[in-house]
Amino acid sequence: MNRKIIGYLFAVLGFLIWLYVSSHHSAAGHWWSVWTLPEKHNDPHHITIILDPSFYKISPPKVIIGSAVFILLGVFLTLLIPKSRQNA
Repeated sequence: MNRKIIGYLFAVLGFLIWLYVSSHHSAAGHWWSVWTLPEKHNDPHHITIILDPSFYKISPPKVIIGSAVFILLGVFLTLLIPKSRQNA
């Protein structure tokens, strides 16, 4: 299999698996999660307990950082896999 295809498949499939797991099977407090809780009040002493997941939003910077990490890993993997030698 072509080494570029392996690198691209790793980057795309790894990113999609990470995005699914981080958006459906994680909480806002996990470091690898893409969920964030938007601030809706100005009082720092206000305590809110939110159990409804509709209040959480997906953080675009976390998604961009995650996609950049997987793109760089795919490029790095593409460079590490040796070229196959074709026998004449």
